[in-house]
Amino acid sequence: MDGNFVGVGAVVMSLGIPMAAMYTFFWVRKLRSEERMAAIARGVEIPMQPELSESARSRRSGILLVAGQSVISRPSFSSAGSSPMR
Repeated sequence: MDGNFVGVGAVVMSLGIPMAAMYTFFWVRKLRSEERMAAIARGVEIPMQPELSESARSRRSGILLVAGQSVISRPSFSSAGSSPMR
């Protein structure tokens, strides 16, 4: 390998992670609406969930970004003292 694997991995991750996030968001939203429709069909009253405020959304995003960065950077910190691969 002449180093192209890192570039391919970066492209796959930069395109794959947002696509996975969008798919997950869609899937969770679909499941919630199906659950709500089933409850309405049975006659159960379900209160609407309030939307998160802007500060709560940004706080949650910040926590997720910091946690994700710590998971991503951990292997590079743990291998800093090891010898390079040949």
